[in-house]
Amino acid sequence: MNDEIQPGSAVFGPNQMFAMIQAVGTKVDHLASILDPALTTVREEISDVRKDVDDHESRLRSLDKRIWIAAVLAAGSGAGITQLLSIAGG
Repeated sequence: MNDEIQPGSAVFGPNQMFAMIQAVGTKVDHLASILDPALTTVREEISDVRKDVDDHESRLRSLDKRIWIAAVLAAGSGAGITQLLSIAGG
C-alpha cells in the first residue's frame, strides 16, 4: 500500500469530514421537509382517484347489466314476434 498522497487527491481531516456530513444531513432534512407534504398531497389525490374509479366501475357494471337485459329482451321479443307472424300468416 502506498502511504504517499497522489497528485490531485483530496485530503480531508476529521473535522472537515464531520462538517461535510453535517451539511449533507441538513440538506437531506430540508429535502424531506419539502417532499413529505408533497407526498401526502399525492397520496390524498390518488385516494380520490381510486374513489372515482370505483364509482365509475360500479356505474359501468350497472349499465352493462341493463344492456344485457335489454339485448335478451330484444332477442326474445324478436323471436316471439317472428313466431306470432308465422302462426298468423300461416
